[in-house]
Amino acid sequence: MSLRRDAGSVGEAVAGVSEAAGVGVLDRSDESTVGKIKVQALLGALPKDGKVRATEIIAELEIVENRRVASLGERQRTGLLEWFAA
Repeated sequence: MSLRRDAGSVGEAVAGVSEAAGVGVLDRSDESTVGKIKVQALLGALPKDGKVRATEIIAELEIVENRRVASLGERQRTGLLEWFAA
């Protein structure tokens, strides 16, 4: 299976569930496919939050726009987990 297809299936899984799925994706960030997903795409795929809200969250947590899930720092990862929990 290609990387693009794997990333697409992860995105579809996130879009089909809820914020809890985002936590699951962050937990799997060490997997090569999941780690290569951009944070912007992950947040934009969530059902009630679109691209605009994703951009606001990224700015609020001081995450670089093109940052990938695997390259998030501890503070950024913690911030996202807290946001998902809220």
